[in-house]
Amino acid sequence: MPDIKEVIRGASISFSLRILGAIAQFGLTLVIARLFGADGMGAYGLSLTICMISSTLARWGMDQATLKHMSIAISDENWESARDIFFKSFSFISAISFLTSIALYYLSPAISERLFHNPNLIPLLEIMSLSIVPFSLLNLLAECLRASKRIAEATLTQAGLLPILTLLFLLIADRQNYGLQGVVYSYVLACLGVFTFGLWRWYKAVPSIWKKPRQASRKHPNLLATARPMAWVAIVSLISGFSETILLGIFDTVEEVGFYLVALRLSMLVAMVMAAFESILAPKYASLYSNGRLREMEFLAKRSMALMIAANSPLLLAFIFVPDYILSLFGKQFVVAVPVLQILMLGLLVNIFAGTQVTMLMMSGYEKKAKKIVIISAAINLGSGVLLIPSLGILGAAWAKALGLFATAIMAPYTVRKVLKIRVPL
Repeated sequence: MPDIKEVIRGASISFSLRILGAIAQFGLTLVIARLFGADGMGAYGLSLTICMISSTLARWGMDQATLKHMSIAISDENWESARDIFFKSFSFISAISFLTSIALYYLSPAISERLFHNPNLIPLLEIMSLSIVPFSLLNLLAECLRASKRIAEATLTQAGLLPILTLLFLLIADRQNYGLQGVVYSYVLACLGVFTFGLWRWYKAVPSIWKKPRQASRKHPNLLATARPMAWVAIVSLISGFSETILLGIFDTVEEVGFYLVALRLSMLVAMVMAAFESILAPKYASLYSNGRLREMEFLAKRSMALMIAANSPLLLAFIFVPDYILSLFGKQFVVAVPVLQILMLGLLVNIFAGTQVTMLMMSGYEKKAKKIVIISAAINLGSGVLLIPSLGILGAAWAKALGLFATAIMAPYTVRKVLKIRVPL
């Protein structure tokens, strides 16, 4: 019972802060759509997607591996191990993300002209490449804060502050007439600001790890071994999440990408609720599993799923009954995305019933099982996108996304029941 109370309390904090971030993200999307239309929204979205994929490659699962091992080290008060984990992961991500940033900068012309057939993307990608290092590191710091149960700081670092600062910088940049490049510069500056905030809060949260130990840690967790399957999970999940955007950019216009992205951003408000719970449950699952408390894991999973369904009900009802009104806020041209929003909501509704089983598998030593699930789901998503998008456009993209979510919702509960003997359905 104390664990579910902690999850509810932590999820409430996380959810409240994510709501703040979601409002800012809604405002940011609204401002971009109003100022630059579907074309501008699509160009910005494609640039951001490429950089998010690049950052995920650069992190190579080290942020998730750090969350797992850091949760255990802090729970055991093993500060020497915690220090070793942090500095190894920080050094690794810093180096790889820096090299990735340079590579993307020089590849921007080829990506823009040969892949998306749009030379106007070149300056946007070049500027956006500067965000890879701070964005990668702020994600690592968020996982460290989460491992230390600093839920408010972790949520602000990973989800809350970035859209808020981007929106503030954009409002300033718009007055200076920087155009669409001003949006990208605003995002880069926001990443730097959030990274600084995250580093400061992590320094304050666990001061012990910043002190040089008197003797070396006797046991060093193999971060790369843990990170490897988690990297594939993260990479494939991101590709699954954004493959439709990339495929639309290849087969269709940036305007169509803009329509799809607005509907996707709205639908992700529902996914935000699940992310709030996952941010609390991930370290809790790792700690409970390491102590053999499987029945408590089952209890947490069941109650958390019930709470997620209840928390999502208002959004689901709004998007089902008044989608045209909501989309018209971004401009009358975006009303064409109503069926896209409805299809995406259907996929997310089914996925809610899968709960947080993929996270449970990753935190319980079954990273390879989780990897198989996301790879199969991503393959279905990608294959459906390749087949449907050239002929159906944004509707094909929406169905591709939904089919991938359906696959995860079927496979994840079955795998958890098989390997952990935990039954999650209500």
